[in-house]
Amino acid sequence: MRNLIIMFCIVGLQLMYCSCKKNNSSEDAVRSIVGKWKLSEVYSDPGDGSGKFTKVNGGKILEFTSEGEVSSNSSLCSMISNGLLHEESSYIISESSGNRNKLIIDKCGYELNYELKGNQLTIYYPCIEGCGERFVRVGN
Repeated sequence: MRNLIIMFCIVGLQLMYCSCKKNNSSEDAVRSIVGKWKLSEVYSDPGDGSGKFTKVNGGKILEFTSEGEVSSNSSLCSMISNGLLHEESSYIISESSGNRNKLIIDKCGYELNYELKGNQLTIYYPCIEGCGERFVRVGN
């Protein structure tokens, strides 16, 4: 009986310890993407693996808030970057896969992959051939 009580105490302490540990990876990802981003390069691949990023003078701006909102002066869900639209939606960051995180913009209805390296944000769209946009952080 005494061994049973000790075992329950140990299991209880382990459960309390595990429930107190936070998984901050998703929270950290949200914090790191928060801010204003300006389009600097686009990526497209004709299907033979020869695709590369090319510099653009686009005016597309994305702005992510810490409250889970994103806005843009162009399309949130595609590589249309005419700067003539104004779109807003909520977003969440889901589990990462390798060096890419998953970005879910509610308005789009599908997951986008993204990479964040310093002040550079690259978003990959679901294209038949590879495609994506690279942004640089502007302001704070």
